Amino acid sequence: MEEQKIFEEIEQYLNGQLDAASSARFEEKLRSDQRLAARVKLFIALDQTLADKKALEVQQQIESTGQQYFPRNITEARVRRLSFRKKVLAMAAVLLVLLAAGLFWWQSSAGSLSDEVLYAQYFTTYSMSDVVRSETPEASAFARATQLYQSGDYQAAQTAFLALLSENPDDMPAAFGLAHAYLNSQPPQPDLALPYFHQVIDDGNTAYVPKAQWYAALIYLKKGEREPAKKLLEEIKGIDKKAAGLLSEIR
Repeated sequence: MEEQKIFEEIEQYLNGQLDAASSARFEEKLRSDQRLAARVKLFIALDQTLADKKALEVQQQIESTGQQYFPRNITEARVRRLSFRKKVLAMAAVLLVLLAAGLFWWQSSAGSLSDEVLYAQYFTTYSMSDVVRSETPEASAFARATQLYQSGDYQAAQTAFLALLSENPDDMPAAFGLAHAYLNSQPPQPDLALPYFHQVIDDGNTAYVPKAQWYAALIYLKKGEREPAKKLLEEIKGIDKKAAGLLSEIR
């Protein structure tokens, strides 16, 4: 039962069905729990394999392997009644039994972690707490936008940051905040966030450039575009240990 709950949570996370708080808690666990990261990788790899034209053959092979660990009558009765999606979960649970027994053959054959799993491991929500502005009317509006962001009201924060940019298109802190508001919304909007991170990068005149490069690299990784991600990570690897670590994993 516990294994089924874990895989249901993984499925909800990968499908973007968790709310913001639940998604953040799951990502925190993912960064600290290597076994959970392996499970996420396993789920993605298994789901992709079952979507292949040879899905039936793979399914039969895994079910056959499962007979070594579960009584035949129980396995057949349960699997027969499961939907195809829940068969995926059941078969993944069988594979995890094998992994727990020390037969880590699946991960060895699957290669390096997928881009999606790496993104989840390295992504953290930016707090915006270090963004300070002088006492001006614009600064007060920025503070309100930041408060909305920090409270988790990302949609309202987007509106507030956009209003600041409509007044001053060169407001880099507002562009930086807007990018994060898009990136943390539910569902996330990385394609809308990316141009604003690049606006900060191209401007090149604020302390947020390396941070913008880091998050832009993560977005490219999530999109499966490793080359632009590598280029950005190369530029900041000397000042950011996380960037150096991620770069070593995607070379």
